[in-house]
Amino acid sequence: MQNFHPPLVAQLIEEDMPQADMRKFELGRIVMSAGFCKFFDGAISSSIGADEFLDRHVVGDHGDLDEDIVQANEDALVNGGFIASIYMFNGEELGVMTQVDLTETDCNVTTLFVASDLEPKLN
Repeated sequence: MQNFHPPLVAQLIEEDMPQADMRKFELGRIVMSAGFCKFFDGAISSSIGADEFLDRHVVGDHGDLDEDIVQANEDALVNGGFIASIYMFNGEELGVMTQVDLTETDCNVTTLFVASDLEPKLN
């Protein structure tokens, strides 16, 4: 059975995000996987933090994605769905995914994770 760790709520300050007119969408509630938190606890000695990746994600800099996913991101801005970003940092793929809900206000959810969170865990 795959181990699953519930996401931890990120404590991010809205005023640190890019100006509202630069954003392509609202991040909504922000959560981090346990793997993302562990990676940052053990691997960061620089001043970079999760907000650096969120800043890029929300303005449409989605990192290392192929054209199909970039197009799916653009479609999600119009139709709702998922907007994905992948960034390489310290040898690890870091992901940001926002579920865009166009039917309700303030219902978007953004998750930060490491790619290894998505790999099956064998006991």
